[in-house]
Amino acid sequence: MGFVRELVTSFYFGVSSAADAFVVALTIPTLFRDVLGEDVVERSFMPGVREELARKNYDRAWRLSSASLTWMILGITATMALVYLAAPWLVNIVAQGIHQRQIDEGTLGDIVRMTRLLVPFIMFIALGAYLGGLLYYGYDLHLPFSLAPAMLSVGVIASLVLLTESIGVYALAVGFVAGAALQLLVQVPFLWIRRVRETRPRYRPTLIPPKGTGRRISRETAWVTLQSVLTKTTEIVDRRVASFSSLWFSARLVQLPLAIIGIAIGRAVSPYLSEKIAVGDRAEFRNAVLIGYRYNLLLILPVTGLCIALAEPIVRLIFERGEFGAHDTAMTARAFWCYATGLLGMSLYSLGSRVCSTLGRNRVATFTAAIGGGVNIWLNYVLSATALRHGGLALATSIGFTINSALLFTWLHLHLRADAAGFTAREVLAPAARAALNTAAATAVAYALHGQLASTASDGFVSALVTAGLPLAAGLGVYALVSILNPLPEVMPVVRRLRELLHR
Repeated sequence: MGFVRELVTSFYFGVSSAADAFVVALTIPTLFRDVLGEDVVERSFMPGVREELARKNYDRAWRLSSASLTWMILGITATMALVYLAAPWLVNIVAQGIHQRQIDEGTLGDIVRMTRLLVPFIMFIALGAYLGGLLYYGYDLHLPFSLAPAMLSVGVIASLVLLTESIGVYALAVGFVAGAALQLLVQVPFLWIRRVRETRPRYRPTLIPPKGTGRRISRETAWVTLQSVLTKTTEIVDRRVASFSSLWFSARLVQLPLAIIGIAIGRAVSPYLSEKIAVGDRAEFRNAVLIGYRYNLLLILPVTGLCIALAEPIVRLIFERGEFGAHDTAMTARAFWCYATGLLGMSLYSLGSRVCSTLGRNRVATFTAAIGGGVNIWLNYVLSATALRHGGLALATSIGFTINSALLFTWLHLHLRADAAGFTAREVLAPAARAALNTAAATAVAYALHGQLASTASDGFVSALVTAGLPLAAGLGVYALVSILNPLPEVMPVVRRLRELLHR
């Protein structure tokens, strides 16, 4: 649904000054969304709640949940007031890239007004993240956790269709607020299902968590918050160097495989990791981390190769219609392949940061974020001065995340090695080599086929579908075939099943 949302947005606004203005306006609320919302919920509050529920300490679980939620609401309320009052100053900091393009003061005024209009988004999205995290991590309820973010996109799409003609780009701001409210409300009925009611859910307006949990929660919250600030700071620097909506569309396109595959792997593994830590099963904890790592190699690497090889035809197929023209395609494709080089790093970072949270070592992820973010910011200025221009910002982000994830897994290996459970070189390098070899074969076939098709391509959707779709399908088909011939451990059950079928 997020993918469809970006399709509709690109149709109405393309890579335009109006789209640039909204990207800057949304940057400030989403900064606080990450700092006070999803990151803190998933990596600070929920591991403790999950452990208490696993031990059937329901009263402690709900008191911990209530105290966390109360502190969260107070922090968000103060933040909303700050953003509303300081919006002109914050916009001037973030919108430096727009100043460089000499956009008039009227547009800057629109950015300030949209930023203020988006202020309720911070509360709705944070409460939605809290409720979704509670249902998913506490009760393994996957449906609301998956359904809720789709409602955000529903709100934005509906607002664009109904309001763009009358209020222009402000329809995006209205849509994000309405969608965030829907994301919260759609999850509320799930609090009354039997599995949740059996644990006697109750909100207590308290600031005091159960004894023995407050210090850990406050410590981990502080580290997660600092890490989120460091990570989002690089995005603000991106806006100051160059506020291009082409960066926004390319980043959102990369988010599609990252969300469907990479973040999904991290979220799927996290509850299992928390359970194994709660019962002290370090061996299964280590094995689960390795499984998450191998699934990233198996599923993310081929997507990376195909996105790099077919960046321009993919962008043309997905975005080039309405206000989104050929020049916009070229601009977005350059940033897209640069972002795609960091897909594996982004995905492993998602897994590694959740592993640190499970272990109560969020300070490690904060230190690695500081190093990766520092490299990212330095490379922003270096690479954007090259022929890559705005693509250099995307490549800097990819390099920063790759360094960050490498540091996280190096620390995890050293941490586990202290218990004689570190990773062996064979466990790490062998699957990486297999996946890289399989990816290279698939990418080469896709790139060669696209070269042949592009020479005879014409304008229109059907031509774009053929020039992008056939190479993608061929590349994925080749990858599936060579992965059977040269499999990772996760593919072996499929190989055995195929052999059984062939034998029959």
